[in-house]
Order: sequence, then structure tokens, then C-alpha cells
Amino acid sequence: MANIITYSAQNYAEALFEAGHDFQADLNTVMDVIKTSADFMNIISNPSIDLNVKYSILDEIFKGKIDDKVLQFIKILTEKHRLGEFEEIRDSYIERVNDFNNIKLVEITSAIELNDDFKTKITNKLSEKLNKTIVPEWKIDSGIISGLVFKIGDDIIDTSLLNKIESIGKNIR
Repeated sequence: MANIITYSAQNYAEALFEAGHDFQADLNTVMDVIKTSADFMNIISNPSIDLNVKYSILDEIFKGKIDDKVLQFIKILTEKHRLGEFEEIRDSYIERVNDFNNIKLVEITSAIELNDDFKTKITNKLSEKLNKTIVPEWKIDSGIISGLVFKIGDDIIDTSLLNKIESIGKNIR
């Protein structure tokens, strides 16, 4: 979820959220098609192709495979020339659903692989502090030397040794 989410993407995501809270798998299915088929996006975004032809293509690809509300939503995005923003819209929708369900995605980076007990303790402590259910994404970066780096939305909490060394270096200058 490294995308910058635009205001229009947030508005479309909010509209979809109002229609339902369980479309994440369907949105991922659509995203897979967008990412794996350049031809799909070329056809759907081509202004010289009739909108009804585009709708037929969308029906052919997605009808019966995704919820009808999501299919209608994709058709609206196509009509409004917004399918190019689909990834942002999907990410904003997922954030909205997570907020609704009191879930927070947290990227946690350590210098070494942590054992499961330690991961559970960290996750539980974060959950307690944030008063949310934490869904951690664990990463390893030996460059931080030791400690942990937490990325919670746009916020970064850096307790790594590398950060402390860099901070000392700035203060010495």
C-alpha cells in the first residue's frame, strides 16, 4: 500500500464501501486482470471503443466471477475514465474496511528473523497501545543493525541502532 491515494480515489472507495464491506477478494481479482493484461487496459481505456463494447468485455471477463455490485462499479469507473486509478481505489477501500473493523496494518522491520513468541509479544503490545487488531507484515533488513522499525500508515517509529547512530552523528556535527 505504497500508493498515494487521491481524493477522487477515496470518494470512489467510499461509495463502494457504502455498497458493501466484503469486496476485497473481488477487487483483488480485478487488480490481477489489470496487472497481467496490458491489452485489457488498452482496450478499456481507448476512447474510440464504444462504451457498450467495453461493458460486454467486462461482462465476459468478470460476470459470475465477482459480485455484481463490483462489476457495476467497474463499469462506472470505465465510463468515468477512472479505471486507471483502480489500484488507489482498491487500497483506499481496504483501508476503509480495515478502519471499520478496527484493524491496523503494521510493517515491522527487524535486523534478524524473530521467533514466534517475540513476534506475538510485539503484536500484542502494539494492539494494546493502538487499541486495534494488528495485522503485522514482518520484514528483515540487516542494515538496521538491531532494534525495530514500525511503519503504521504514514508514521514511522524507528528504534533501530542505525537510527540512533545516525542521530548521534548529526548531533556531533
